[in-house]
Amino acid sequence: MPELPESIQPEQALHRLIEGLRDLAALLEIDGPNPHQARALRGAADHLAASELPVETRLAQPTRVPGIGPKTADVIRHILAGGVEAARTALAITTPPSACDLLRVSGIGPKTAHALVHHHGIDSLQALHNALADGTLRTVPGFGPARIERLKRDAAVLIERQTAWPIAEVWPLAEAMGASLRRLPGVVHAEVTGGARRLLPMCPGIEVVVAETDAAEDPPSAGLDGKHTGLASLPHRAKSADAGSPPVHVIRTTPDTFALRLMETTGDDTHQQVIEGLLRQAGYEWTRAGIVDSRGVPVAVSSEADIYALIGLPYIPPELREGRGLLCPPDRLVQRVQIQGDLHVHTHWSDGSLSIVQAAAQAEALGYAYIAITDHSQSLAIAGGLTPERVWQQWEEIERVQSRTSVRILRGMEVDILADGRLDMPDELLDELDIVIASIHSAMHQPADVMTKRLLAAVRHPAVDIIGHPTGRLIGRRAAYPYDFEAVLAEAARRGVMMELNANPNRLDLSDDALRQCRAAGVLISVNTDAHHAHEFEFMAYGVRMAWRGWLTASDVLNTRPIEAVLARLHRDRQG
Repeated sequence: MPELPESIQPEQALHRLIEGLRDLAALLEIDGPNPHQARALRGAADHLAASELPVETRLAQPTRVPGIGPKTADVIRHILAGGVEAARTALAITTPPSACDLLRVSGIGPKTAHALVHHHGIDSLQALHNALADGTLRTVPGFGPARIERLKRDAAVLIERQTAWPIAEVWPLAEAMGASLRRLPGVVHAEVTGGARRLLPMCPGIEVVVAETDAAEDPPSAGLDGKHTGLASLPHRAKSADAGSPPVHVIRTTPDTFALRLMETTGDDTHQQVIEGLLRQAGYEWTRAGIVDSRGVPVAVSSEADIYALIGLPYIPPELREGRGLLCPPDRLVQRVQIQGDLHVHTHWSDGSLSIVQAAAQAEALGYAYIAITDHSQSLAIAGGLTPERVWQQWEEIERVQSRTSVRILRGMEVDILADGRLDMPDELLDELDIVIASIHSAMHQPADVMTKRLLAAVRHPAVDIIGHPTGRLIGRRAAYPYDFEAVLAEAARRGVMMELNANPNRLDLSDDALRQCRAAGVLISVNTDAHHAHEFEFMAYGVRMAWRGWLTASDVLNTRPIEAVLARLHRDRQG
C-alpha cells in the first residue's frame, strides 16, 4: 500500500477509495465500451465497505476482501497512490471526473450522459445547468420542453448540494460536536449556531460557538470567514470536509460574550439588523465587546433571553430568526408535549421494520394517546404495498394488538395517487379505514397542469383525509414536483382535506412558506413522522421545529387534539 500522508487517517483513505471506485465505475459507464469493468469496480466498493477486515488490511491487501481480484487491486493501488485521476489515466477513460455528477440527475443514465459529454461538451452539473438555461439543448432529440424544465429543477438542487448539506446530515453531526466540545477542559459553553440552529433545510456547514475560560476573542474583522476550524478534539468525520462531510466552523469566545456571539451567528442578517436597531431605539448599542448603554456602561447579559428582554421582547426561538419571524408570537407556537399521536407509521406489513405490537409500544413509550398504521398500497410493490386481502388480514392483527394496549390504533393506509389521479385501492375498502393519507410516489415528472389535476382529483375523493408529503421534495436530492399549490390548497380548504407536515428530516415537507399558506387558508396540518423504524419516531422533534418555522399553533395541528376530536375530524361529512 502506498504510504499515506500523516494528515490522512486510514478511515479517511478507505472512504476516499470507496468513493473513487464508484466514481470510476460511473465514468466507465459513461465511456461505454466496458460495462463489465464498471460493475466490477462498483462491486469492489461495496465489498470494501461491507468487509469486517481491519481497515489497514483492506487498504494494503485488497485481494483478501472476497470479490476483489488482481485487476481491481491494481486500480485500487492507482487510486491510493494518485487519486481518481491517476486511475482514470491508467484505465484510459476519456470522460472527465466532473461528468459523474450527471448520473445523479434523475432521468439521465449512462447513454444520455455519454451523448451530453462527448457530443455536446456538457461534462458537469454546471455545464448542464448553463445549457438548460441558454436553450442549447432545445434542438437535441429527447429534450422537449417538459424534460428541460424538470432537469432545470433537479440540476439546481444538485448544484446547491455541492456547497450545502441537508439538515438530516448536518444536525446530528452538529449536536454530537457540541456535546464533544462541552466535555473538554476549560469549555464553559458550546452550542450549535448558524443555519442548523434555525433548521435551515440546506446548511453551508456546521457552526458551533464555544466559550472557554482562557479563550481570546476571535478578531473583530474575522466575521464568518475567520472562524477557527478543525479543533483536534472534534469528531473525526465531522471535521473531514474532503471526505464528503460538511465543513466545521468553531467560533471561540469568552463566557461574558457567549450570548452575543450565539445570537449574532444564529439569526439571518435581517433579524440581527432589526435587533440592533431596536436596541439603539431603547438606548443601547451592540458592540463587539458587548452591549453598552447610552453612557457607554457595559450591560451584563448572560443569555439570549436577556438581550431580547432589553427591547421588551420574549425569547425568540432560533427557527423564527429570519425574514419576518419576529412578527410571530412565540408563546403561541405548538409544542412537542402537545402532540398526542403520530398519524403516519409504517410496519413490516409493507416497508417498515416494526411489528404492530412494537409500533404501539413505541407510541406508548412516548406518551401518545393514538397512532395510525398507514402502510403502503398495492401499486408500490417495491415497498411491499398491501393488496386488499392483506389489508383485511392486517385489520385482524390490529384488533388483536388493540386488546393489549392503551394506545388507540387507527386502521389507516398511505394510498398511492396514481398517474391519472385515481386512488390505488377500491372505494369500498377506503371507506372502512379510519384514516386515509393520499400520496404521490410515482410519475413525479408529469407537467404542472397534469400534476395539479391529479392532486385535485385526490383532494376531491371522499375517502381522503390527508395529502402526504405534498410536494415530494427530498432535501438536497430531488426538487419538489411542480403544480398549482394555491389551487389544490383552496380545494382542500373547501372540502376539509388536511395537509401533512412530513417530519422526516430528509423531507420536511411542507416547507415553512407552504405551512404559512396552509394556515392562512384554514387548512389543518398533521405533523407526522412517516416512521419506518423505531428511532424515526423521534423525527417528531424535527416536525415541531419545522412547524415553528411555519408559525403553526396547536390549533393548526390535527394531532394535538384528543382522539375523540381527531376521529370526529376524520369522520366528518364532506361536500361533494
